[in-house]
Amino acid sequence: MDFDAVILKTMMMNSELLKPQTAAEIIGVQVGTLAAWRYRGIGPEFVRLNRSVYYPARSLAAFLKALPRGGAPAVKPEGS
Repeated sequence: MDFDAVILKTMMMNSELLKPQTAAEIIGVQVGTLAAWRYRGIGPEFVRLNRSVYYPARSLAAFLKALPRGGAPAVKPEGS
């Protein structure tokens, strides 16, 4: 087993790297959407090891945190 494979296995065992299927489930999109985002250079950060794609768990958290939130900002009623 080469060094990269050892690192990959260690990170996956610690759930630091997630497969696209798991990442898609976490952020609520289809696996194909993640593939399209990778092609377009948008979406959460990913790493490519050999021919496989993985998503660091912290990059998914950062991606979700950066998404805009819905709703209008709170406004005080006149005369308050």
